[in-house]
Amino acid sequence: MSKIAFAQEGQALCTELADVLERFKSYFATYFDRGYNGGGSNPIVDGDLTSLAVTAAQIAASITLAENIDKFANNQAIFQSDYDATINGLRTDI
Repeated sequence: MSKIAFAQEGQALCTELADVLERFKSYFATYFDRGYNGGGSNPIVDGDLTSLAVTAAQIAASITLAENIDKFANNQAIFQSDYDATINGLRTDI
């Protein structure tokens, strides 16, 4: 790989990551804005998700993931957790 191709790969990865960071930020805000959280006005419950074969707890864990991705990107202390398990539990590609 040439230096130019290498640098272009870095640019592409950072561009993709920036998009993912923005999407997670929006996902996190929407969760609370719509009252989907446990104490909210319209909480997500397991029955809402039966067609997806995921649980409300998994969605809540993905919100914690979203929050901590933003903290990571902004040099804030993150809550340590098994985020691989959260990601793998919600993946649809495998």
